Amino acid sequence: MKLTEKIAARLRGEEPTEKLVRKGLVVGRHFRRGRAVTIDSAHCWLIRIGDDVSLGDHTHILAHDATPQISHGLTRIAPVVIGDRVSVGMRTLIMPGVTIGDDAVILPGSIVTRDIPAGTVWGGTPARKEGETARMVEEAGQGLDSTPVFSAAEEAAFSPARKQEVFRQLLESGKGYVRV
Repeated sequence: MKLTEKIAARLRGEEPTEKLVRKGLVVGRHFRRGRAVTIDSAHCWLIRIGDDVSLGDHTHILAHDATPQISHGLTRIAPVVIGDRVSVGMRTLIMPGVTIGDDAVILPGSIVTRDIPAGTVWGGTPARKEGETARMVEEAGQGLDSTPVFSAAEEAAFSPARKQEVFRQLLESGKGYVRV
């Protein structure tokens, strides 16, 4: 993360992953955390994130729920477990007590209030099953041989104006990919 991004994250009130790990958060290898991701810092010791997990921008993971404060003077806490090879789309809210199984995909804008089985795709508010991960991967791979795929280096080599021009022309078919 660049210094300017670190400063911006700090100004937004985000705690760095390293600091959360020191407070008890468990994070596996190859963890990708998008911008403005909130991980419950007061209860991060209740959160475990597996290997090869990607959290989209503006995702929130909560291990506490203050809803019962008004009626009972209590805050509910519960663990959150995110398995291996999980992809969480941007602007997703993961509530306390949720376990997300390996190879699951959470679509952008979802609110996850219950456990997500391994190898499934969920989305919506509240999140509901949309399909199987294997089928989604298969469908995404169809036609790749005729779809434009750009490397990050190719993308970075263009000026913003040139990139827009080239990508618009090449994406007339409707979709393309950038290799990360």
